[in-house]
Amino acid sequence: MSSLKLLSRLRKYNDGDVEAYLKTQMRQNLKAIENALDSVQSCATRIYLSENLTVYPNNSSEKINFDRINYDSNLAFNLSLKRYECKKSGIYNASALTLVQGTNVLANIYSINMRKNGTFYSNGTYKKFTVTTSESLSYSDTVDLVIGDYVEFYVYGLGDNSVNGITLQAGDNGSNTYASINWICDI
Repeated sequence: MSSLKLLSRLRKYNDGDVEAYLKTQMRQNLKAIENALDSVQSCATRIYLSENLTVYPNNSSEKINFDRINYDSNLAFNLSLKRYECKKSGIYNASALTLVQGTNVLANIYSINMRKNGTFYSNGTYKKFTVTTSESLSYSDTVDLVIGDYVEFYVYGLGDNSVNGITLQAGDNGSNTYASINWICDI
């Protein structure tokens, strides 16, 4: 609205009415700005292992118990339960990587997978390990989450791994085994 139109509109009111009108308009404008900022607020979390973790995924999955936070803009990672708990509904990018120490496990296939609310969601790339070499596993996918949903990362092993486990390397400040969960957009 142009300044002239606003002035002509306000002339028919007394000073108290003008002040009340302007305050109401300011409140509505501030609320619109707050809503706009809330809708674009980023949610970003990066978590990692602080110590090596040996897992024995014997034709099954074992949870990666991330125990440190690099950053968590929405305080969404629950350190006690080792899972990301959604605080803002939307579409998220979820990724994870682990470096596995040289292993004596023969020709077994591994991957990282993610579970949403305790139920399998998707697998990362499958990789067949060879003896004594370090290998990396990675995962990346998008997931729709609503407030209260949670996600967790697991290592899946196909084959008999009941005796010989694999060790996920920690590295400095989460450089070898980590995950990131980042809000992309509204649902």
